[in-house]
Amino acid sequence: MAEEFVASPGSTTSDQECSALTVCTQDEYQSVAPTPTSDRECTALTICAPGEMESTPPTPTSGRECIALPPFEAHVSTGETHTCMVNENHDVSCWGQPNANNDYGQTSVPESLGTVVQLSAGYNHMYALSEDGRVSCWGMNTYDQSDVPTELDNVVQVSAGGDHSCAINNAGEVTCWGDNGYLQSTPP
Repeated sequence: MAEEFVASPGSTTSDQECSALTVCTQDEYQSVAPTPTSDRECTALTICAPGEMESTPPTPTSGRECIALPPFEAHVSTGETHTCMVNENHDVSCWGQPNANNDYGQTSVPESLGTVVQLSAGYNHMYALSEDGRVSCWGMNTYDQSDVPTELDNVVQVSAGGDHSCAINNAGEVTCWGDNGYLQSTPP
C-alpha cells in the first residue's frame, strides 16, 4: 500500500510485514523521504529566536530558515492627533493633542514598555514592540484595538491601522484585532 513500507521482508516460511508510514505533524517537516523498505523521517521546524525573523517559510519537505532582524534605528510614527518617537536609547516620547484634551491617553506613554524596538500609531492609539517580542498598547479603545490578545508572543513586527492592528510573530503567523467592519482584522 502507498501509506506503508516493508518493515520485514518475507521468507519462504513467513509473509512480509508492513508498517504504516510516520505522518509528520504541523510542527515538523519530512527530512528523509520514505522508500519501499524504510519509513519517513520527520524533523521539528525551527522556531526563530527573539531578534530573528522568518526568511524562508517551511514546506512539507524543508524547514524554516531565520535571519537576524535589521539593526535598530530611531524612528517616528504619526496618528491622527499625536506623534510618537523612539530614540537611539529606546526611549519613547509622544506629543500632539494638548494634555488637557488627551482624551484617549494617546500621548501618555506607559512606564513599563521594556526596550522598545518599534512603534506604530493608529488613529488615536499607539503600539510599542519590545525587544523580547512583547506588544504594549495605549490610547483609544472603542473597537478593542488597544486590547492586545493575551496569546500574542514572539512578535517581530506590529502595525496599527485606523481602529485595528495586526502583528506577525517569528513563525510568520499574523494576528489582528480591533475593528473588523471591512474584514481588516481577519487574515486570509
